[in-house]
Amino acid sequence: EDVYPVLADASTMIWSIMKQLGDTLTYRASDGRNVSLVLAGTLSSSVFQGNIIMDKTLFSEIWPELTGCSLFLARTESSDKAVAEASDLTGRALYDYGPRVMPASERLQQLGEVTDTYLSIFMTLGSIGLLLGLFSFMIVVRKNLTRSRQDIRYYLLLGFPRQKMAGMLFRENVLVPRLAGLTGLSGAVF
Repeated sequence: EDVYPVLADASTMIWSIMKQLGDTLTYRASDGRNVSLVLAGTLSSSVFQGNIIMDKTLFSEIWPELTGCSLFLARTESSDKAVAEASDLTGRALYDYGPRVMPASERLQQLGEVTDTYLSIFMTLGSIGLLLGLFSFMIVVRKNLTRSRQDIRYYLLLGFPRQKMAGMLFRENVLVPRLAGLTGLSGAVF
């Protein structure tokens, strides 16, 4: 009875509120009862990022004291000139009320820049992690070779061929990076 369907931008649903389709958000209505908002659908790459969208009549049932809208969409001609004129005219007409008027394409571009910034930060951190891992690997291999220097001399004195020794050392020191690579790969995938 107190369950209402809502829509959310896909990235908002996944990354901001960390929910999936069919999950429920619980809010307190004006009269004190708890209402459940069920995520019934998503919008991908929309101007509604950061918002949950609900039918106005259903919204008024839950919170009748909240009137008006905080986001308006206006359809204009698709030319850049018409969009600029409509934005300018609306901004000047409603100046006293403090709206921010911008074309949807500009809003989507701003939201895309935020996403790109996060991706570049994570790529940079991932690259630093990769470099640290490679550096650590080189230290471990060098330490292992230094530690087994005496053993290598004994094997050479006993007549082991250098090629066989190189192959044996290679196999010993390749096991660690393979395990590290599989661990990193499984962490990245899961």
